[in-house]
Amino acid sequence: MKDSARDDEFEPDMPPPGDAEYLLKHFWQVGPTLGDESINNTELRNYQENEGITLSPWECKTLRRLSIEYLNESHKATKRDCPPPFADSTDAARLKQAEILRNLDTFLG
Repeated sequence: MKDSARDDEFEPDMPPPGDAEYLLKHFWQVGPTLGDESINNTELRNYQENEGITLSPWECKTLRRLSIEYLNESHKATKRDCPPPFADSTDAARLKQAEILRNLDTFLG
């Protein structure tokens, strides 16, 4: 996206995580993936044991789901015409504008 926007400082708008912020911290500590695989129950069990914590079943399911979605989106993102997952945000409009300008430069160039 930084390349599309031609902006090295580009950071997409992210929704505030609210009360789920702690889950995102666990997500980034344990994953988000295991290479080309989503995090699994064994990895989550080992993570909990190593950290001395206990996550509830729904927290583990949520972390696995986040990992699966992250992996799926990372595969989709390799396609040049892949729309951003935040299509309704101001970032999508900014990226679209950058694409239009780039196409115009190419056409006029």
